[in-house]
Amino acid sequence: MNDWQKDFSPKENAKEAWHFTFSLDEAVDKHSLEALKISVSEVMKKNFVEYKFVSVIHSHQNKPHIHIILNKNNIFSRKKLHFKSKQDIKDFWNLLREDFKNSLNFHNPNLNYENKYKFERDLLKQHARASLEIPLNINNEISKSMHSIVNKISLYESKIQTINEAIRQKVATKILLVNEAKELMTSGNKLYYKKLKQ
Repeated sequence: MNDWQKDFSPKENAKEAWHFTFSLDEAVDKHSLEALKISVSEVMKKNFVEYKFVSVIHSHQNKPHIHIILNKNNIFSRKKLHFKSKQDIKDFWNLLREDFKNSLNFHNPNLNYENKYKFERDLLKQHARASLEIPLNINNEISKSMHSIVNKISLYESKIQTINEAIRQKVATKILLVNEAKELMTSGNKLYYKKLKQ
């Protein structure tokens, strides 16, 4: 890195280098480490062939990763790596992640990595959460509907009992009137016509 000094500007905060990492979400093992090393090497050669960089692998932690320090000054033109817009930067990093993913999956068939933007991952999480909540919402709606139906059934049963009681009382009253009319008829009393009209 000492020979990089001649590439760097004397200006303070000139941002002459980038620091970034490539990592695996895997336990440390020989095959994963080898795939990581080869993949990082391929990605750096493909995308930064005109730039100096140093790399350091960390495999002592749970997830192996490689730190890269990139000299942003082009070896040939001496121009600093620069992007015209934020979208250009996003596209470039997305390309890097895509290359890294493809290389990893190629060099270790047991790996199956995907390259997704954070918002895509967030959308997937929201969708998963929503798909879990939908059955819960359906269950709540079914429960509310069942409760409403049970209440309606209870109300109708109560109304039916009231109507049946009213019918029973009317029938009992009619039976009494008919019996009185029979008695009056058998006694020869003409008042039974009045009773029947009631």
